[in-house]
Amino acid sequence: NLLRTMLQLRKIYVHEERNAIVVRDKPEVIKLAEQILAGADRENSEVLFSLEIVSASDSDTLDFGPRLSRYGASVGFSNPGSDTIIDNFIPLNRSNENLATSLSSLETFFTVPSAAFEFKKTLATTEVLASPKIRVRNREKAKVHIGTREPIFTSVVTDTSTTANVQYVDLGVKVDIEPIIQLDNTIRTKISLEVSRELERIETNDTVALSIQTTNAQTVLTLRDGVQTILGGLFEQVEQKSKTTIPFLGEIPFIGNLFSYVSNDQAKREILLSITPYIVRQVDVPGADIATIWSGGEDNLKDGPNFGSFAQPLLSEIEAIKLQSAPAVTLLTIETSTDEEATAEFAADPEPVNAVENEQVYVNSAKPVMMPPGEAPAEVSENSVEVVLRQEIQPAEEKVPTEVLNQDTEIGVPIVLEMPKKSPAVITFSGPLRVQQGEEFAVAVQVKGVEQLYSAPLFVKYDPAVLELVSLNEGTFLRQDGQPTVFSSSPNRTTGQVIVGYKQGTGGKGVSGEGDLFNLNFRSIAAGETKLEINRVNFRNPEGVRLQVVPEAVVIEVN
Repeated sequence: NLLRTMLQLRKIYVHEERNAIVVRDKPEVIKLAEQILAGADRENSEVLFSLEIVSASDSDTLDFGPRLSRYGASVGFSNPGSDTIIDNFIPLNRSNENLATSLSSLETFFTVPSAAFEFKKTLATTEVLASPKIRVRNREKAKVHIGTREPIFTSVVTDTSTTANVQYVDLGVKVDIEPIIQLDNTIRTKISLEVSRELERIETNDTVALSIQTTNAQTVLTLRDGVQTILGGLFEQVEQKSKTTIPFLGEIPFIGNLFSYVSNDQAKREILLSITPYIVRQVDVPGADIATIWSGGEDNLKDGPNFGSFAQPLLSEIEAIKLQSAPAVTLLTIETSTDEEATAEFAADPEPVNAVENEQVYVNSAKPVMMPPGEAPAEVSENSVEVVLRQEIQPAEEKVPTEVLNQDTEIGVPIVLEMPKKSPAVITFSGPLRVQQGEEFAVAVQVKGVEQLYSAPLFVKYDPAVLELVSLNEGTFLRQDGQPTVFSSSPNRTTGQVIVGYKQGTGGKGVSGEGDLFNLNFRSIAAGETKLEINRVNFRNPEGVRLQVVPEAVVIEVN
């Protein structure tokens, strides 16, 4: 589809078995198709997930007090020497007097429940730990199941037969992962977690059913390469209290507890998931020479530019800057006498220079100076003026004169004008260089000599074994004159890296000079030396032009 859309191919065949593409077209079109495939057909990335799953549950059960076999009493009658109280039927010729005599000979009996005094406390702790590792390709799904498959029996009864069926249910820990690996070493991961266990098995006739406790969690989050992330909060707590007693007797204070049975049941359950991704293979991003393709016009596809002016490769902003050269200083030797005034006529743009006694003449011209034709040089006199012709091109350095020449200054020595060099902007740290262990201190990130700074993203690197980042707050440099700003930070205290995004809001015109960008608050946790570094500096002005900035590091000693 890519080739059909970009090159409007009609005759193309995909050979799936060989993983190949067959194209029939003009040589220029086939060459473009080859370049497109070289830039787009890249090996997919892969990531290794290290998982740690912990499921912990605690239960506390207390049974205390007298417990009756059944809460009730029964009363009965019996006929001694016979299993029946009266006959099954009464004859018609038998009087009611005989029936009353039969009932009067019955014996009465009572049935009372048995009682048992229980004092039992049960403590139970269950912990399920799973630590699988799984490697998966980009945008593919991976599944992990650690546990058992429990059977469930069912039966189907018909008029002629009975059919038994067996189904299996997965119990334990199940994890489903689907990663999307980004080019900035982050992984957008879709995670589905399920932890289940059997609570009770119920059997009825030929059917077996299970009572299953299940906890599910599903989320989408962004992970960073080599950084551990813990998912928690899957917490469940159940508390159940029951009391069984005899009416009226159980309501008597103090004494009522002797006739009451108490059952308290407490249960807690928590699940933690720790996931750490490791990118084992990243996408090989093609360079500009492969990703940039000349393709001609819409109806005239060709491998190369249409016009010769586009044949030269594009240069970056830094490479495009060329050092400008200043024109050479042209000095002319003019021989004059004290009584005469000679005039030199130049072919360059500057005005003619008149030579005067005891005066120096300087001509800044890129063109060579020629004497007027037909004139011979005059004799050398005492007060001659010397002008030196220089053919070499000197660097573009213009110096400002620092002193005024006296009348007795030697004739012929040129005055070199030099412009002051423009030093690049500097970004550095400002704070204490020695601290005590356990001390909290602040370090300011300052910029000096910057012009029209609009956006200032950068990375700060420190040693997490020596320093602990406490907080980070914005400075005042870009907020001058009430200008709104956008400040964001993403600290990684495990690897010792802070990503800072800082720029002016809409309508910002940039700030020049020096000041504090932001402040870092650290706590020293171990003795030793640590180095604070700034890298990946990408300062830009409001027009989007990148500014040249020199970062400076600093070493802090912890005693």
